[in-house]
Amino acid sequence: MPDRMSVTYTVMAQCEVDMDKRVVKTKRTIKRTLVELLATMPFEKITVTELCRAADVSRITFYTYYDDKYALADELFRDDMAKAEERYRALQAENNPRKIPTNSYRNLLTCIFSVFEQRDGIFIHCSSTKNPYLHSACFNHVVRVVENYVQNHRNALEPKYPSPLTAALVCNGLFGMFSQCRAQGMSLRETKKVVFAAFDDLLNSTLFFHSALIG
Repeated sequence: MPDRMSVTYTVMAQCEVDMDKRVVKTKRTIKRTLVELLATMPFEKITVTELCRAADVSRITFYTYYDDKYALADELFRDDMAKAEERYRALQAENNPRKIPTNSYRNLLTCIFSVFEQRDGIFIHCSSTKNPYLHSACFNHVVRVVENYVQNHRNALEPKYPSPLTAALVCNGLFGMFSQCRAQGMSLRETKKVVFAAFDDLLNSTLFFHSALIG
């Protein structure tokens, strides 16, 4: 027969698990609701009160987890980038087992594109005209990821310029090309083809010094 203390700790542990599940479920509901609202109105017009009403949670609950709607959006960006990172690892194992540097960078771009195609994510709502704040925040998240990637893999594909400058050059150029293609009415498929071609040109230019393998 288990002693009373053992039973008590077991019950407490189960309560913590149940609490964690409720927290995850509540935060998931809040995040999903923000994405749903973004399909109908600009980010700047969405209030915490309206968000809570649509999510069926109290303002107290919202502020338990987030300082404001900007913190909520930031967590959504981090969630989507985490998904992109998971997909990157899967792609590397699937189509680049030898870890060829240029192929690794192409896989990175593929995964960044993937977050813009997720209908249930925040990146799809990052229009520079409709949601300028989200557009800027989105760009900053992508630049940060690319900068870290360039820095961490410079042993295989060394940039000619410091990692922050290289990331800024690549991201500004590709973001600009992406926006221009879409503004001209090109389909997403056509746009990706053009952007990938430009990306290949960058990778094979003197912007990078090719050497060993990449992780």
